[in-house]
Amino acid sequence: MTAVDEQYRSEYGWSIMLPESWERLPTAGNGTALTIAPPVVFASSRDWTLALTWMVESHPTQPKVVEAFLNATMLEGPASVTEVQPVVQRIWPPIGEITEAEVAQLPDGNRALETLEEFDQGSGGESKKGYQLILLTNSGPGTPAYFQRLCFYAPSRSFSQHIEVVRRSARSFHYDRDFQLPGTEASQSSPIEEA
Repeated sequence: MTAVDEQYRSEYGWSIMLPESWERLPTAGNGTALTIAPPVVFASSRDWTLALTWMVESHPTQPKVVEAFLNATMLEGPASVTEVQPVVQRIWPPIGEITEAEVAQLPDGNRALETLEEFDQGSGGESKKGYQLILLTNSGPGTPAYFQRLCFYAPSRSFSQHIEVVRRSARSFHYDRDFQLPGTEASQSSPIEEA
């Protein structure tokens, strides 16, 4: 894969730099059955099985979970898997075993928790790996806190081939304005070619 080269601006107030040839897929159904906003899925036109998905929780987060997350993400850099496991379990439970954790600072100054995990498909299926970038929505003072994530899951071989470009893209995630649902402010989403 090549360098990250296209900016996508979301109707929810955030932007991300997408890898070359990745694009947003149409939202399936009403998309909001289990969440306050439908997932946003980006896929590679070179391999439609590769997808990076943004999603937000369906309910506000409890203050004690927010506090645990903020404590876990206080320092940028590698983090103890043992220490972040209980925090991640309360936010976006991993599918498999977390093998790596890191705190990343995003372009807007927010801190996010990255995790890598491994799991088996069972019944002789190929093992898979997963990536999550977990952070709070940038909702502004006095508004409920929601967790959101970007996630990428793939068979181990494909995961290893694409994780660096996916990670670079995820780490470009940032808010241009406070998080808002469509209709609460006039905004449009559109891919914008980088100059």
